[in-house]
Amino acid sequence: MKRRAMGWLFWPVGLISTVLVYLIFLVARPFRGTGVGSRFIGRASLPWGRALVFGAGIKLDVVGELPKSGGPFMIVGNHSSRLDIPVMCVALRGMDFRFLALPKVFRTRILGGAMRLSGHIEIDADAKVASGRTFNSLGPNFARGQSIASFAEGERSLDGEIHEFQKTTFSAAIKYGVTVLPVRLWGVFEVLPKGSKQPKSGRVLVRIGEPIPTEGLARTDAGKLARQVEEWIATTTHPSLESEKG
Repeated sequence: MKRRAMGWLFWPVGLISTVLVYLIFLVARPFRGTGVGSRFIGRASLPWGRALVFGAGIKLDVVGELPKSGGPFMIVGNHSSRLDIPVMCVALRGMDFRFLALPKVFRTRILGGAMRLSGHIEIDADAKVASGRTFNSLGPNFARGQSIASFAEGERSLDGEIHEFQKTTFSAAIKYGVTVLPVRLWGVFEVLPKGSKQPKSGRVLVRIGEPIPTEGLARTDAGKLARQVEEWIATTTHPSLESEKG
């Protein structure tokens, strides 16, 4: 079966795989607050992500290495599609992390239930006070070595372009002294843009950037750090262009 003809598999594969991880997370729920349980749930997200990437007919390439030490991390990526979550699960290769996601994601019956069971975190990007409260409650996650993934633009991009990064994500990274790990995604918007229900099979590329330590930074540096990461994600070279230059 040709990959470009596989987009129709996305919904059935997504439903079956999400039900399976829901059951796994239900069994693992009593242990999710422990280091072993947390890592198990993180690794269980990898086959789920692979199933959705396969169902969407995506050819996924990842450039860059995950840091072998120095965590936990505040993982920051650009956001233009519902597929960003499974794509990042695959690109981060079973890394123990949890997403910050909007309430509408948690309202999805099975997916929302699975996300709650696995300890993903609901955040209201439209309410600054509530958003700040969420970021200020991440201490226990970082304390047990669990990284957090944040789409710092707040909402999905409507045009696939990179939009302004909110500094709240970076303020939290500085507060807890965790390293920022930037991640750039290309091609996901073209596969499944906002408002589209059926993915168009295609190629997606992910670049994992160099970790950025926050040691020595003050909370007032959050805006500067946000611009630094936003600029890297917006301007970093597409891997195919590098190969052409070579």
